[in-house]
Amino acid sequence: MPSLIHLPSLVSSAVREALTLNSPNPGFRIIRPEGAPEGNFIEKTLSYVGSFFSSSIQYIGFALSVFIPIVSFTWTSLWGSLVGTVTYIYNFNWNISDNQIDQQISQTKIVVASLLGETIGNAVGYLVCGIVPAAAIATINEPLGLYLLEEVGEEALEEFAASLATLILVSFRLAARNFFLSQYKNLRRMVKAYSSNANPAIKSIINSFLGSDVGGAIAAWGEEDTKPWSFALAADEKINNIQDPAEQAFWEGWYDGSKDACVEAGYVLAGGLDSWLMRQRLEELTQVEETCLVEMFPDRECEDESHLLYGTGQQIKTQAMTIMSSHQMVENRDLGQIIGEPLIDTVRRPPFGLVTRIIFRSVPKPVWKHEDGTTAKRTQITIPSIDPSKLEWQTIKNAVGGVNGYFWGRFRFEVRFDDESLMPFYAASPEEGEKLLEKILEIVTPDIQTVEIREETKEGARKKYKSLYKETTRVYPAMMSIINQQKIANQDVGKQTTRGVYHKRKYLIPLYTTTPPDDFAVIKQDILTTKSSPEITL
Repeated sequence: MPSLIHLPSLVSSAVREALTLNSPNPGFRIIRPEGAPEGNFIEKTLSYVGSFFSSSIQYIGFALSVFIPIVSFTWTSLWGSLVGTVTYIYNFNWNISDNQIDQQISQTKIVVASLLGETIGNAVGYLVCGIVPAAAIATINEPLGLYLLEEVGEEALEEFAASLATLILVSFRLAARNFFLSQYKNLRRMVKAYSSNANPAIKSIINSFLGSDVGGAIAAWGEEDTKPWSFALAADEKINNIQDPAEQAFWEGWYDGSKDACVEAGYVLAGGLDSWLMRQRLEELTQVEETCLVEMFPDRECEDESHLLYGTGQQIKTQAMTIMSSHQMVENRDLGQIIGEPLIDTVRRPPFGLVTRIIFRSVPKPVWKHEDGTTAKRTQITIPSIDPSKLEWQTIKNAVGGVNGYFWGRFRFEVRFDDESLMPFYAASPEEGEKLLEKILEIVTPDIQTVEIREETKEGARKKYKSLYKETTRVYPAMMSIINQQKIANQDVGKQTTRGVYHKRKYLIPLYTTTPPDDFAVIKQDILTTKSSPEITL
């Protein structure tokens, strides 16, 4: 049975009747036929101007309502659009014919159709070849299918969003260009109609202002055989007509330099405005969002080392991540330590198998600063040829003073062992140095050959410069470096001496703590094990 459609009851008919209520024929759309309106000069002018502004406002309103909600405004993008518009007008051929305008508008449909097909094809391709197979896999293996759907769906969304954004922006720009071309064609038709139909009085007024040949120029405006004209062509022609080569080069350079500098300066100003507005927004958000003060301890065993963080929650998280990264990077690393000795001693003296270097500080634990903010005193003792059976964390700490440390000062001890090793250190007095030496001798294997004690007097440079004189200071064991060197066969790896090539393994262990580190047993086992890896045996 055929369907019956009651036209007056359709929504479109009701809307059309409401919009054309004041029209001579309500309910019907009346499209003015192409051509000049009827009436005198003033009436024609008002009709054309009214039609131009009416269509312009309608088009701009539609464009703003559709595109502005999805486009974020920035001064940089506004300046870029302005530069693009001015460049287009500057290079626009004002003698373009109506046929060429129609061809450009027709080409726009092809470009938009191509972009639309590419966007839809992109979505269909991901749907058919990506999402559908992933959904089919999910029926067999649900975890794998869900994983594939997540991967393909995310990629498909990004690709489709990019294609859709390109389609919208290109369509908007082409629509704006077509609008300009169509309005320009109508405006030119209006001017040519006025010029040909104007009465003699109006023509005489126009000729008095614009010259007697203006009528012929208007009649030839936009014809097929007319010469192209644009602001850019006119400026180039003006510069090329200069006879003096130096003057021509000057104006050509001024012309190009001023254009480029103006565009660049505009981008700089626009970027500065965007940055300033962004900072203002961030300050507003910071003022709105609640701020707090947090004390952070990177090392739980070091209560004296803390950082005060202030800001919003996100700002505090960023600061905390930076502090922890820096702390992990320098943790247990003796930065800035430079240890040197004559090259001849380095080459001739045999490496000693198991060496312990003790670093002392004038404060018992980090941060290595005094209460007044000054940096804690730092000194060290290198103990050669440690007895492997005495390589215990507590044993070594007790041998170098324990939790109380010892008094460092102006008396230099130089202990030479029978294996040619040397151990220099400083103490506040001969008695303090001998007491420390007795404890150290309990953990080393060689015997003492000689002990020399020299006192540094406060004379000369030490009297003139206070920092050179070693005042009596209590120092505490802070860090311990354990170094084990093994002789290897490969001469390209390790340290070369007159007695062979040696490979070094080194570990840095804290001594300021009350208990040894958790991995000390592993370190001890590794450093006492004779390696047979390619790094050593090659």
